[in-house]
Amino acid sequence: MLLLVLENSRTTALFYTKTIETYEARIMSELFHAEFLQNELADQGSRLYNVGKLTYERQGQLLQIECHVKSRRFTFTFLLPEEEPEIDTDDQEE
Repeated sequence: MLLLVLENSRTTALFYTKTIETYEARIMSELFHAEFLQNELADQGSRLYNVGKLTYERQGQLLQIECHVKSRRFTFTFLLPEEEPEIDTDDQEE
């Protein structure tokens, strides 16, 4: 019975730790994705956050993000919006 209780507490602690790391990586990727859409950044690079390191690479319309949190690695892929060409709509009368 004692072994069962110890195993359950160990499993619960491991699940808790992995869940926290997953959420931290997801938050890092979402924050960077928002920054990438707002600013003109290089097609590849890296960022350091207080919980881990993020590397990214743009491949056409895809943004590949890899987050390293403690000893775990997470990969996220975002579809970027298509760039719309600017159209001059001013009527010029000659």
